[in-house]
Amino acid sequence: KSRAGTSSWPVFHSDLGIGSYGQLEGNDAWDTASASLIYNTTPTSTVFGIGEGTWVNTAGAKYIAYCWSEVEGYSKIGSYTGNGSTNGAFVYCGFRPRWIMIKHSSGAYSWNIHDTARNPENDGNTAKLYPDLVNDELDDSEGQLDILSNGFKLRGNWNINNVAATYIFAAFAEVPFKYANAR
Repeated sequence: KSRAGTSSWPVFHSDLGIGSYGQLEGNDAWDTASASLIYNTTPTSTVFGIGEGTWVNTAGAKYIAYCWSEVEGYSKIGSYTGNGSTNGAFVYCGFRPRWIMIKHSSGAYSWNIHDTARNPENDGNTAKLYPDLVNDELDDSEGQLDILSNGFKLRGNWNINNVAATYIFAAFAEVPFKYANAR
């Protein structure tokens, strides 16, 4: 992201491949039209490549990049496929998540943030934030999930669990798995 400009904030996710990108500030579906302008090589544990697009590569501009990677027992970054059921998929993290961010990759849906600070009881985590919107917190019974001792289970059938849709997520642990208590 350019620190001085008003350009978009592009997002890469390894599960969706080098030929696609999303936008952190928007709810658009993942795009492939100009991905080569943003990313030109698959990231490794030490480097990431940028393209020639003005979002990431303007002469004299200063940029910032946040690069996340999985750390066993602390973070899990991946993808899952929704099934549209109130008995949705279980996503294994290897720890009890404290914070989860989810994005529908092919639909125009907002990013969703669920956490245990605002909804500590595991009665279907319905309180969520939309980081790409200016809205207040939303309590939404259709977009709920259960945060478990070793991952999370989708319970809603809305924009975090549509049938056959691919979702990307990042989850960070409450405490490492060996110290987590079951609920």
